Amino acid sequence: MKILAAVKFSEDRNPVVETSVNFACHIGASLHFLHVVDRTPLRRSFVREMPESMKEYLVKRGEEILRNAKKQAKVCGISVKTLLMEGNPEDVIVKEAEKRDILIMRSRVFSPAERLGSVVERVLSRITAPVMLVNEPQDRFDICLVPVDGSEESFKSLYEIKNRNEIYRFKKVVILHIHRSGERTAEDEKAVDSVKDKISGTCERDIYGHRVVLEAAEGIVRGSVPRVVCEVVHTSRDVADAILEYSAEIGADILFMGMTGKGRIQRFFMGSVSRRVASYSKVPVVIFPEKYVPA
Repeated sequence: MKILAAVKFSEDRNPVVETSVNFACHIGASLHFLHVVDRTPLRRSFVREMPESMKEYLVKRGEEILRNAKKQAKVCGISVKTLLMEGNPEDVIVKEAEKRDILIMRSRVFSPAERLGSVVERVLSRITAPVMLVNEPQDRFDICLVPVDGSEESFKSLYEIKNRNEIYRFKKVVILHIHRSGERTAEDEKAVDSVKDKISGTCERDIYGHRVVLEAAEGIVRGSVPRVVCEVVHTSRDVADAILEYSAEIGADILFMGMTGKGRIQRFFMGSVSRRVASYSKVPVVIFPEKYVPA
């Protein structure tokens, strides 16, 4: 596989650099670090053309960022190269990402906690390749959490795992179905637990009729992953919050999620849920855009 990691800043512990190197080592992929010298800000200025001195500074700064990124790359037998390009970051990133299998970016830089970065948002609206969004460094990729709602978009992640788990090497895949409901009594919880205890198989089911969704989801990855676990979470809270809480509870290393565009009628896989999860998650979130077709 080929990975493109877009790096914007040089930091002692750059989460994009660390995570992309660790992930590339884990799956044995080639890695390209990309830094784009942004030539767009002056469009809003009375200055029509960027001064040569500024151009030289930004290019040198970009070279420094890429040198530091490559320096942090661990020696694990992977190919690590750098790309320094100029132009509109969104255009350059999308064009280069389409030549590779996955793009890795920082979820946000200056944006508020509940929002993704503006460049990330624009890239997600145009790209067809999977995008891994990172907030904090990650060095392990054994447990993958896949939230599903039964829609085609939510199942894309599972087909990706089915077709490529020899590469991803996930040891465990946890399939999560969120059921929005009102508050349940202790008697309700006891009844659900009682039914679960009586059901055999690797995929837990409950009395609320989610059997079809979970059986379909489990069937996609059965035999492709050493262990598959399915779970239904009943909640009256925000769906994204429920996903994040469950991810922390099971110690997930990475999340795979589908994303739909605005205006589409779906269950809970509206873009806002995926964006909110990616914005707050402490582990990488791989978003599979609407136009992505699993290999």
